[in-house]
Amino acid sequence: MLGRYLLVGMCALIGPVAIAAQPPLSESDVSKLGDRLRLTCVGTTMTGDQPPPGSPDMADGLIDFAARRVSGFGVGSQPILVLTASDIGFGSAPQQGAAGYIVEGSIDRRSGGTHVRVSKQQEPAEVLIELRLDCEFEQPIS
Repeated sequence: MLGRYLLVGMCALIGPVAIAAQPPLSESDVSKLGDRLRLTCVGTTMTGDQPPPGSPDMADGLIDFAARRVSGFGVGSQPILVLTASDIGFGSAPQQGAAGYIVEGSIDRRSGGTHVRVSKQQEPAEVLIELRLDCEFEQPIS
């Protein structure tokens, strides 16, 4: 099944992004993936004041390889910051002096495991929403 093979996972996003020892995909590798891939997911959502394990949830996402963006999961459209054979990391980097939100997300392309966190951009960072999802990949969308 193309979907399971092509996406989803977990990478720790710290500030801009840190991920271990996977070389980025070349443009020709990315072009082989198709333009876009849809994800359908189930898992849990936790808000900042809710204890684990959170509330059951369903979410959808869309990975646009050509535009290098991930959309959905309730966080709009975010740039892809890391793209390797096994992981996709996406989100917004903190901005100096700006008040707002930071989105950090990762998709394990082999297992479908997806993690999305939205936090306030302040010190100490306050997590507002956190999603832990198991996703299935649908056929590529051209």
